[in-house]
Amino acid sequence: MRRYFCMLFLITTLGLISSCQPAEPTPLPAVLPTLGQPTAFPPTATLLPTVTLEPSSTPTLVATLTLTPTLPARTPTSASPLACRNSSATISAPTMDSQVTDIIEVRGTATHPILQYWKVEYRTDGNTNYAMLGNGDAPIVNEVLARLATRTLPNGVYWLRLMVVQKDGQYPPPCEIRFTIANP
Repeated sequence: MRRYFCMLFLITTLGLISSCQPAEPTPLPAVLPTLGQPTAFPPTATLLPTVTLEPSSTPTLVATLTLTPTLPARTPTSASPLACRNSSATISAPTMDSQVTDIIEVRGTATHPILQYWKVEYRTDGNTNYAMLGNGDAPIVNEVLARLATRTLPNGVYWLRLMVVQKDGQYPPPCEIRFTIANP
């Protein structure tokens, strides 16, 4: 019964539309506008129905495809570089995104008015667990914090982290540096 009423409504609507004056066709521009830089993101298709009328024919339903580029949700990286925003814990070497080989010296500063200890750790990219590389309980300013023999590790991307721990157990934001081991 419901289908019958839907068909009746559709036939009545199309009959009303067919009795209207034919629409003037809209001319297409000679040059289609560009949407700017192409993106690597797939467009989203939106179907918009269009009714085309001609005086002596039955109305025809035409589907028009409109492409709208959409941006995907941002994918977080394994860790965003914290760099060294805290002057109490800074790594001056190696620098962010540098390539290293052989034995490297991790240089930096680890100070705080109520310093209990500092520690330098490293991890592979994509891993959340750090391994201890060096530590101390005295302030150090732009000196060698630790040494890393890179040939004992596989080539790849790594992170260094310097943490300064205060006597009250608190610690300011750590310094994190991403680097790549690229031994021949």
